[in-house]
Amino acid sequence: MSRTKDADSFADFLAPVTVERFRRDYLDQAPLHIQGAADKFAGVMSWDILNRLLDMTAIWSSQSLQLALDCQMIPPERYCQRGHDRAARDAWRPQPARVRALIRQGASVLLNDIDTLTPGLRGIADLLERAFGAKVQINLYCSWRERQAFPSHFDTHDVFAVHIAGAKRWTVYRGRADQPVDHPTWKALGQAHHQRAKGDVLMTVDLQPGDILYLPRGQYHDALATGDSSIHLAVGVNEPLGLDVVTLLFEAGATAAPLYRRRLPPAHDRAALEGRLHALAADVRHRLADPGFRAALETFQAGYGYRRGGFPSQPGFRDDPVKGPVKGIVTMS
Repeated sequence: MSRTKDADSFADFLAPVTVERFRRDYLDQAPLHIQGAADKFAGVMSWDILNRLLDMTAIWSSQSLQLALDCQMIPPERYCQRGHDRAARDAWRPQPARVRALIRQGASVLLNDIDTLTPGLRGIADLLERAFGAKVQINLYCSWRERQAFPSHFDTHDVFAVHIAGAKRWTVYRGRADQPVDHPTWKALGQAHHQRAKGDVLMTVDLQPGDILYLPRGQYHDALATGDSSIHLAVGVNEPLGLDVVTLLFEAGATAAPLYRRRLPPAHDRAALEGRLHALAADVRHRLADPGFRAALETFQAGYGYRRGGFPSQPGFRDDPVKGPVKGIVTMS
């Protein structure tokens, strides 16, 4: 985010809501609409920035640039052609003329995982990773008047919808899935289930540029552009979960504890199987209380997040205190 007039701390990002109030009354509890000045995120995203990104055609594939129309994803073959990505792998490559034709029909544009593409996007992602000790990724949605991209649904992570341009009406429902995760158990739920589970309307919010809508993980919602066009950023916040503790236990057991690598007694030998389960439970309790495991968990949490940037601010030059800048060298220290 711009260091001049845009938020550059979590307190600025949430203002006028305080961090204390957000954590006490809303985090993982309830949706929150935060109204902001129209230029609050002007340095992060705009129509000009979006157009420049889209014109970088070599970075887009059918995975990173998707289209949706009337609650259906558009198949890649309708807007892409076969080609190769930047790693020389076979890929569907979006074709600008086809994309523009579908946009004229009302298709929404989805840009996935864009949090490394500009300093402003990196700024928001890094800021929220520091605030939550989480992994943060950013998608962009560009929609047109009265054409809905997605039906009512929930996300498997907390979302900050950062509104950039135009106007969009969000409908938030009372229904909330109980701590869903990115797993087929949750992903395979059909739309009929969602329609039943979403419940009555909890709130309707008209987002304007500079506004934020916070949605806790599992909260049912849908959205519809009410102006001619709109842009918003969906900032997903994935914090460490109890499942990560299980993963750390698995890794420790797989490498250091033979108890976990032994074959299980057969199901018909109930006494032996019960004895083995008791032994495993006792070992898990011991490991969870062990200071070494606690230290490993703290290290895991401290390093939880993505690494963005790291190249010099002046690519193509190496700052040498003795010889001065040397052309043609990029340092990665």
